Amino acid sequence: MDSKPDQSSTPITEPIREESLLDRLIFFFQNTFLGRGDAKYERKKLLRKVKKELKTLIPPVYNTSNHTITSHFAELLFEIYRFTNPLKAILSFEQSKLDKSRVEQFFVEIHLNETQKNIIHQLNQEEFAKILEEEGVKGLDQKINDILHQLQNSITREQIIAINANFTQLIELSRLAEFDMYQLLRRFAPALKENVITDPPKFREVDGRYLIDELKELSERVYSMNLREDFIKPLSIFGDYKGKQILPDSDIKKLVLLLNNMVKSNYLPLITGYILKDPFFRAVRNQKTENLVQNYMKDLLLTTKKLRDQVVNLLRKHRINQLTEELFGTSQIRTIEHYTEALDDLFQKAKVETFSFVQGLNFLKYFLMEKYNRYIRENLNQLLLHGDFIDQQLRNDVSESHHECNGLIKSILALDQSLDGSAERGIKIKVLLKKAHSEATGQRILNDFIQSINEEAHLITFKATKSFTLITSTLKLIAEDYKTGTQKTVTNIRAVGGPDNKELMSQLVKGFNDMTKLLVLIKAVHPPEYLQL
Repeated sequence: MDSKPDQSSTPITEPIREESLLDRLIFFFQNTFLGRGDAKYERKKLLRKVKKELKTLIPPVYNTSNHTITSHFAELLFEIYRFTNPLKAILSFEQSKLDKSRVEQFFVEIHLNETQKNIIHQLNQEEFAKILEEEGVKGLDQKINDILHQLQNSITREQIIAINANFTQLIELSRLAEFDMYQLLRRFAPALKENVITDPPKFREVDGRYLIDELKELSERVYSMNLREDFIKPLSIFGDYKGKQILPDSDIKKLVLLLNNMVKSNYLPLITGYILKDPFFRAVRNQKTENLVQNYMKDLLLTTKKLRDQVVNLLRKHRINQLTEELFGTSQIRTIEHYTEALDDLFQKAKVETFSFVQGLNFLKYFLMEKYNRYIRENLNQLLLHGDFIDQQLRNDVSESHHECNGLIKSILALDQSLDGSAERGIKIKVLLKKAHSEATGQRILNDFIQSINEEAHLITFKATKSFTLITSTLKLIAEDYKTGTQKTVTNIRAVGGPDNKELMSQLVKGFNDMTKLLVLIKAVHPPEYLQL
């Protein structure tokens, strides 16, 4: 053994001065005649006890005469290193949130019974799609809520204790494996090669004052472990997760025995306390029980919500395509040039809003060009000019809505053209996008500017849905009057249009059907609450 202790850094403290005869006489006088003790002397007295305990340790791990940690201590560490070194890479799941989440999920679900697993299996895309078709979004949300509550209520207290205990032990073992035992051992054997755990090298003594931080950290990690258990169960579960054995049971037992002996002999706190001149030093115990079931339920809720949103969005997209095909004969509608999703990536990178009413405005503009302007507008003109409305206020409302619809194309074009790259708004967006990446105020101004554009698009869509809703509700009343021969809305409904009355009514009914489909389509794209002012 190399007799020269390692001194590669500045020691944390000076050597402890031995107690002199004068010290003892002063303490005796104060204690006997003055009725008070000396705290400093008491501390030294306690340190003498620590020193005595260190001298009695077998094997001798600390030399109090020259403050060195012996090679025996390094040999004990190396025996632990034999087991923690292979565990270090395997138990590295805490370094990744995704890996840890998967391990947590496995630890919970392996403790569940078949009934509980079947409850979880109900949370799948196919089941959600079926419920959504039959019961709608509200029915799906209620079903998901019921399933999650059923699962949570079925997990017993005994299951929770077992899950949390096993995972906590795995975390404790992971933290021990993360400790850089190799670097500590290199202080005792500089030639030690990393990952070589078969033959222990020749160790030398090391001045303990240079290792105080490592000793404190190792103490905290070891003393925070629940060594009453054998760690076989958690490593067995983790082995099932990895699909291979982590350590043989015999090796796990040897490791736990080594750690228990380390704790029972108490040499880590004794050495650390003696070096620090602190006889009251104790290893900090950080025994935190993981609340795994609670974390699992939170993650399951988030995962289920994402799956639910995916299913709802898929069905919504399918429904929108279906409605678009029914109304226009195609699902590929693109009539707007500048108020589009083309800038979405740039907006998202700048962390600002995107254009919100792109799809709705495209459908609306296409409808106005292909349906409203082609036949609906002229037929409504005929009705308003020649129909004798019983309720003149209703006629005025329909006329106003008709007039509103006539100006929608112009409003949409004005909004879209204002965003052209050479137009004022288009130029402003380019300038603000550059500023948004470098200035917080630029980001805020850009976001406010996009919001103002969205509000304009929102207003156009709102006016359209409001106007078409009034027109369709009125046409429905007129169609019912025409069919039944009553005159509750327009007294001369069978005479409007003269000899072309039947054709006019046929076109009005067709317009009613097309406008109704448009309202359903816009509702699918933008929910009603989204279109409110």
